[in-house]
Amino acid sequence: MKAAIRDDNPVIFLEQKFLYSFRGAVPLDDYVLRLGECDVKRVGDDVTVVASGYMVWHAMHAAEILAREGISTEVVDVRTVSPLDTKTIGASVRKTGRAVLVAEACRSYGPTGEWGNGRHGGGVRLPPGTHHPARGRDSPVPFADSIEKGFWPEAHDIIGAIRRVLA
Repeated sequence: MKAAIRDDNPVIFLEQKFLYSFRGAVPLDDYVLRLGECDVKRVGDDVTVVASGYMVWHAMHAAEILAREGISTEVVDVRTVSPLDTKTIGASVRKTGRAVLVAEACRSYGPTGEWGNGRHGGGVRLPPGTHHPARGRDSPVPFADSIEKGFWPEAHDIIGAIRRVLA
């Protein structure tokens, strides 16, 4: 948020309400995450998971489960959708050769289309069968808690997408 406030350009800052209850270590000094830079949250060799926001937590959980089976998953936290850090995404996908693109947006017209469109990493193209999306459903976001669960991808959806891309 500090980077968005301090940037001279117009910035849209989005936050996921499910992250409000998360707790963790925070540096005591003044720090700012740089806009336009992904963060590799987990290093892996078999598949890259590209995710943002709350989906990073699900991706990390999926990676932990799959590690017990010997599947090494790299998790890239997009953090900024525009400008998109195509260098980090491209390097990770080139390394693993496979990608799962995870977003909570609807299936149509969401960020996974941009992440996997072949422009990232200086022209890295994801051949058919080397990547798979795990996205939200094609419907308006439900308001009621009782139907909200299942709208967004969860760890089991990501695990399924990883299994499909590794098959």
